Amino acid sequence: MSYARISILIILLSHLFCTQSLANQKWYVKPTLGLSYIEDIDATTAELLRTFGDTDIDLDIGYAAGFGIGYFINPNLVVELAWEYRSNESSTVIANQAAYPDGNYATNLFFANAYFVSQGSKRLKPYIGFGMAVSQEVDIDLENSDTSLSYSSSGDIGFQVMGGFNFLVMKRLWLQAELRYTQLADIELDGEGDAAAGLITDIDYTAVTAQIAAVYRF
Repeated sequence: MSYARISILIILLSHLFCTQSLANQKWYVKPTLGLSYIEDIDATTAELLRTFGDTDIDLDIGYAAGFGIGYFINPNLVVELAWEYRSNESSTVIANQAAYPDGNYATNLFFANAYFVSQGSKRLKPYIGFGMAVSQEVDIDLENSDTSLSYSSSGDIGFQVMGGFNFLVMKRLWLQAELRYTQLADIELDGEGDAAAGLITDIDYTAVTAQIAAVYRF
């Protein structure tokens, strides 16, 4: 057999293998990183430093990082399990006007998501999605020059909606850009330790995330 025929055979077999591999890339992993905006919170304190009443929590822009694993049921429908850590600096004024300007508001959330992916282009695929959220922890630290208090909760339920684009970088690797809205309602935070007695209640967690991700399919 001539070298030309051998070369043609190798090319044909390689093309067939690559085509089959692409068709079988149903799973993916996805690390994410983004900017976190959380709406300022009007909460209520109960027995926090012997005070009852309105509490204002102002939040700065923070960051969100996470990881997901997903499966393509078909080219248009995707399901995913994901985890996310989010952190935003906070400034809190409780009912007795005591101020805690050096705090932090952080969450660990788990998601079950579903996406609809458009097939309009080979390299650029827009999508929309919906997900259910459950908190492993929602935590706020109240800090000033004299005091450090911590309040937390777990098991809170919420939802999220998102939309974005997947862009093909190379075989198996996609770059994803996404805008996401997440909400959990009526969170109640309990004090941690003797110093942090009381509750912070009536917290509505409303977050917007602008993120990028690397999606590796296999």
